[in-house]
Order: sequence, then C-alpha cells, then structure tokens
Amino acid sequence: MGYAQFPFDYLTKPNTDGVVIRSTAFGRIGSVIAPFNLGRTATHEVGHWLNLFHISGDANCGNDFVDDTPPQGTLNLGCRTFPNISCNNAPNGDMFMNYMDYSDDACMNIYTSGQRIRMRSIFAQGGPRADFINNYFRINQPTNRFCSSVSLNATNPLCLSVTWTIISGSATITGGQGTNTVNIQTQAGASGTFRIRATAGEYVDEIDVNFGVYLSDIDVRYSRNSGPNQMIDFGSTNSKTIYTQTGNFRVQTSSLMPGSNTFSWTRISGNSGWSNYSSNNAICNFTLSGPNAPTIVLKTTLTNTLNGCTSSNDKFVVFVASIPLSGRVIASPNPTKGDINLTFTEPLPLEFTSSNLRKEADPMPLRSVNSTGKTIVSLFEFNTSLLVKEFTKTDINSKSYQLNLAGLRKGLYIMQVDRNNLTSVTKIIIE
Repeated sequence: MGYAQFPFDYLTKPNTDGVVIRSTAFGRIGSVIAPFNLGRTATHEVGHWLNLFHISGDANCGNDFVDDTPPQGTLNLGCRTFPNISCNNAPNGDMFMNYMDYSDDACMNIYTSGQRIRMRSIFAQGGPRADFINNYFRINQPTNRFCSSVSLNATNPLCLSVTWTIISGSATITGGQGTNTVNIQTQAGASGTFRIRATAGEYVDEIDVNFGVYLSDIDVRYSRNSGPNQMIDFGSTNSKTIYTQTGNFRVQTSSLMPGSNTFSWTRISGNSGWSNYSSNNAICNFTLSGPNAPTIVLKTTLTNTLNGCTSSNDKFVVFVASIPLSGRVIASPNPTKGDINLTFTEPLPLEFTSSNLRKEADPMPLRSVNSTGKTIVSLFEFNTSLLVKEFTKTDINSKSYQLNLAGLRKGLYIMQVDRNNLTSVTKIIIE
C-alpha cells in the first residue's frame, strides 16, 4: 500500500527520497478503500521517512529503538482487542493502536513521546534531514548588534515576494518591501528590541531584533598595602562603599566586553584623610591615613566601542577607613551599676598581648556575626555563655559609645565587640 525511504539513505539515494502511497489507501475520499480509508497509511509511511521503524522492530520481540514503546511479537493486522499480550509485555500488551503497527486505520491513533523525539532529532544540527529546516522560509538574525540602521534578509527558497511588517518596537522600514532584504532605521543613540514579520505567500516568520548600545559591565578590584586583589561586588547597583583600614590602595578596572574599551578615573570627593592620588587609564592609586575616618569617593568610567556603537558605564566606589579593632576596647566604669562607656583605643602596648588577655579574661569570641559596615556589641553571661543583650550601631568610626545595661542582674559578663568583621572581647562586672 505504500513505502518510504529512511533518512539515512538520503546521502546515497537522494533522487528516490520521499513517500509513495497507493491511491486506494491515500486520504479519505476518492478511490480509497476500507479499512485503509482514513489516511493512516500516509501517517505510517511518513513515520518511516522520519526514521521510525515498525513497532515490532521487524523481528519477533525486536527493537524499534524507542524506549517508551513495548516489545511486540509480530505486527498486528485488523483491530485487536485490548490487551493483546506478547513478549512478556503484560499487563498492557501490544501497542496495536500505534501508527507504526499494521492495524486498520480506524484502530490507529498514537505516536509516543519517544517516537516524537526520535522523529524531531533528524532535523537537529548535524541530523540527516537538517537541511530541510535550513531551507525553510525564515528571517535571518543579524550577526552583530547595530546602532541605528540595519539590513535584514530572508531565506526564500521559492523566490516569493516578501512583505515586511514591524510588529512592535521603535523601528521604521525605509526600503526593501517586496524583496528578500529590508532596510530598518531606529532612533540614533537609543537601545531596545523590535519585532519584525516577513510574509511570503502562505509562509510567515517573525523574529525579535536587539539594537542600540550594550550595557558595558565593569570589573573593579582593589588591594591594600600590596596585598591580594579583592573584587568589589556592586550587586544590582552602580555604587559600593568599602569599609577598610588606613593604608596605600591600588584599584584596577577591567571588562570582558568585546570591542575597544577605554577606562578613566575621577575623584569625586573625600575628606582630609586621602593623599597621593593618581590615575592612569584602568589603574588608580591613593593613600588613606589619619583619624576621623579618612574617606575618598571615586568614579570609574568604561567607554566601549563595538560595531560602530559607543556606550559608557560608571561605577562609584567609596573607601572609608574605619578605626580598627587592633587596639583595645575599654569598658568603664567597670564594675558598673548601669550605663557603661565603650572606648576604642590605639594599639595595645607590648605588655598587653592577645595571649595575655586570653589567659586573664578568656577573650575568645563566643559567636560569629556579620558586622560589615556596623558595630555590634554582644553581652553574654560568664558562666553560661548565654546571650543576654545586644546593641547594633550603624557606623564603624565612632570612638566611643554609651550603653544602657539596666535590668541585667549582678554578675560577671563577657562583652564581645564586632566592628567591620573584626572582633575584640573583654570582661565586665555589673554590681
């Protein structure tokens, strides 16, 4: 009643590629004869053309190379009664309603998901019928992003007249109607997406086209006192405050953007604590020193040129040198009956080493907290290490705080001070 050529025969037999159906088994009207009068013969043979084998694998309990079809003894004729068991395929038995069996047209109604995947795979890149997809009428996506004007072309195997239409977006057709190539104009300096449709006879294709400048992304890293580089995470913003310590700084920018990249630095502001500022293209150097939270505010600009499009992007970085916790935190009065004052001092003299403090006061931190950009004071009972009080200050530069300890019972406590992810611990007594 019909036959078809498998796709793997196409390279050696291109002139016989296709499907043949006897007129008495083709379609639903005319000369068709029951029980092959519902067009299923063509469905079956096209399945072969799309690389499907008979569901029985053309052998007793053979392999059709599809995972979700059951094994089957032979091809079924007529209309079987469910279930028709063979090849230990109980409880559901043969899939005699599958288009790749030999059942009557009225009893066929299914291709499986696995068969669908096998058929579609032949049109994938490198597949035996990939050229069929490549020869379809379609609009070809431009290879490069463009600034304000572009020419789009369509693959048009039948050489039909092409009607071009802007479906959405800010774009104007300036020429090429009726041909395979259309000219598009967008607003200079703008960026966005427009959708365009091409119609040729009954063939229609639409694509989205991006135009305008790219958003040039910048990678910014800094080092302090010739230490390791640290990446600055801006998140979804274009600014970042870095809380650090005094020292000599080197900040460097880079970008993975293709095209030509140019960098520049600008010092926006700062207090009296910055000095030795210099910049050259992607690198900026400066020093932060002295008391009162030395600060410098910088802007780096990346200018990118690609395919005639020029774009720029700014990042702002604020460096604030906090008072470090390398010195001692003094709690007074200690003992106290209520309020207590915390004072941040200069680095300890040699006779007060960290080991001496640990031996005397067990100043090991009792918990780990994220204190980036803030000061956190935690108070623990000495005997139980139970956290009984916490104070959070949204700065890292104050040299003193007054804390209210009213309501706490008398006894010995451990006070842990975390500032900008550095920690100091001391003991206090409440009377």
